[in-house]
Amino acid sequence: MNELIINNLNWLVPVTITAFFAFLNIWIAVLNYQCSKRQKEIQNDSFCYQLFDKRLKVYSSIQEILSKLISSPISADTLWQPFLQETRDVPFLFGKDIQDKRNDMYHIILRLRCIDKKEKSIFISVDERHRLLDEQTELLKKIMEYIKDLPKIFQPYIGFTKHQVTLKTS
Repeated sequence: MNELIINNLNWLVPVTITAFFAFLNIWIAVLNYQCSKRQKEIQNDSFCYQLFDKRLKVYSSIQEILSKLISSPISADTLWQPFLQETRDVPFLFGKDIQDKRNDMYHIILRLRCIDKKEKSIFISVDERHRLLDEQTELLKKIMEYIKDLPKIFQPYIGFTKHQVTLKTS
């Protein structure tokens, strides 16, 4: 009888040890999967925040430059280069809609710069000066519209409406 129990134990011990290590391997694999999944989420969140920061910087720069332009249209001569510098990453950070708006704003700034240079000329007629002032007024109205619409234009890119912050416990 003792031999039967010993033979059964000899068979049971290796099976138990094998089952234990199989369970341990499965448990480690599940932990690795959960860890890699969480790491991917953290990397994705980090990327989203970095992208948000870059987009917000461009948005703020555009807003600041356009506001300066409204306060002093003559500054178009000095603002066209900072505008290009601050918005150089627009093709990489935004869609075609923002790129088109940026190009539109840039052309308005250049046009205001040209108007300012023409107005300073001594060889300009009174009628031409009035025409230039009217054109300048229209361009400044467009700039005002852009300033007013900037939050709506940039909302899909700098808003967090698609993201929901949740607390995860482990």
